[in-house]
Amino acid sequence: METSRNNAQTQQQHQVAQLKRTSIKTLVILFLNTSVWLGGTFLFMYLEGTNEAAHKCGVKRVQRDFIDALWEETNSLDEHDWKSSARKKIINFEDQLHQAVEAGVSTYSGQKVWSLSNAFVYCFTLATTIGYGHLTPSSPWVRLVSILYGG
Repeated sequence: METSRNNAQTQQQHQVAQLKRTSIKTLVILFLNTSVWLGGTFLFMYLEGTNEAAHKCGVKRVQRDFIDALWEETNSLDEHDWKSSARKKIINFEDQLHQAVEAGVSTYSGQKVWSLSNAFVYCFTLATTIGYGHLTPSSPWVRLVSILYGG
């Protein structure tokens, strides 16, 4: 009876030790994955964030210039010339907006699309091979980096 109790305790101790080793391995893997995801988060925030900020500033500048130019021409042109000039300026403004959308800008507000949380979700999505998710990089180089990161 004593031997079977010792065997049971030894087996239980072995199972506890195995559970500890498995738990430690799991925590190490989770830590490494999270570290890679955080590293990717900051990488993509840097790569895409600067591009996003530049395009948003450009769109706001074009909008401001558009309104200022229309105001200046209001007093100096007759109606036909003013309408013609306004059409040209609207077409130019639309072209700038299309360029910004093609570059990945989806909002013209002050909020960043490539925020810490969005970039983390993007990296997690890449790492789990789901795909791009709701964010897509605008630059071909960043897309290449995404492929390498996800691989």
